[in-house]
Amino acid sequence: MTDTDRSQPLNVPRGGRSSRYRTHSSGSLSSSFGSPSGLTNINNNNGGSTLVHSKKTAASSSGNNNIGSLSTSMNSGNSGGTLPQFDEKHAAAGNIFEHRQDWSILNRLPLHKRNAIHIRLEDEGPYGNDETRCFVLSQLSMVGCTDVTCTVCGQSMVVYDRYPLVDGTLFLSPIKHSENGKVSIAVYHNDRQLYLHGICLECLSMRSLHVLCRLCKTKFNFDPIIFGTLYYYDLFAAFPCCQARLSCSKCFQPIVSIKDGLINFSNYSSEFECGHCGSKNHHFVKSFDEIFEKRL
Repeated sequence: MTDTDRSQPLNVPRGGRSSRYRTHSSGSLSSSFGSPSGLTNINNNNGGSTLVHSKKTAASSSGNNNIGSLSTSMNSGNSGGTLPQFDEKHAAAGNIFEHRQDWSILNRLPLHKRNAIHIRLEDEGPYGNDETRCFVLSQLSMVGCTDVTCTVCGQSMVVYDRYPLVDGTLFLSPIKHSENGKVSIAVYHNDRQLYLHGICLECLSMRSLHVLCRLCKTKFNFDPIIFGTLYYYDLFAAFPCCQARLSCSKCFQPIVSIKDGLINFSNYSSEFECGHCGSKNHHFVKSFDEIFEKRL
C-alpha cells in the first residue's frame, strides 16, 4: 500500500491487489497489510506484493482519529476469504474467540497512532477479502489456542474474532523464540511450518520496558509497527542494527553488509548460504533472548 492509499479515511473503500498468501522466490513472506511505516509495496511477478524500503514516512496525521468511528468500522467489517485446507467459515465466525466489547485499549495508544494508518481494522485487498484474519483464527482454532503470550514481557494477550486481533501485534518467524508453547505457536503456511508470535501493546509503546541489542546496545524501535495485525516475517530480524546481526550463525563471518542491507524487510527472514563456510540457514533470525536484553 502506498502512502496515499494508507492515508484514506476508514469509510473509503480501498481497491487494491490481491492479498493472497504468496511465498517470494527468496523464501520470504510479506504481510498483506502489516508493513512498517516508510515501506512501499510493489507488484511481483506472481501477482502478489513485495514490501520495499521507502525514504518517505507515512503521514500520521491523516485518517480518522475518532475512537468511536474506529469501533463502528470494526464492527461492520466483512468476513470471507478462501482457505481450502481449513474450515475458514467456522474460523471467521469467531467460534472459540472473544468478540471485542471494550475499546478502551485504544486510549492506551500514543496520540499519533490513534488513526486508521496505525491500527488494523480490516483486511487489505479487494473489499471483502479477509484471508489474513481467517488464517490466524483457523490456525489457532486447530490447536485450541485463544490467547498468545508476548515474546518480550510474557504478558498474555486475548485473540479476538475481529480486528484488532490482539492488544498488540502478531508476526511469523521461521524459528521459535521460546520453548513456551504460548509464545511460539506452530502454524502452517503454504505447507511450511512457521511459528506465530506476539508483542503486546505495552512493549510496542516502550512505556515500561526497553529492548536493547546485546551486541551494540542499540535500542529496538517498535514505533513503526502497526497495532492489531499480522506480519508475515520476523519483526526482530527485520531491523538489524549492527554488522554482527548480519553474520553467519556458524562461522560468524559477514554475509550481508550492514551498510547495504536488503531491499525487503521480509528478506531478513529468508534462508541464506554463507559464502565462507557454505552453511545454509536463517542466519539473520535469532531467538529474542540470544540477541536482546530488557531494561526498565
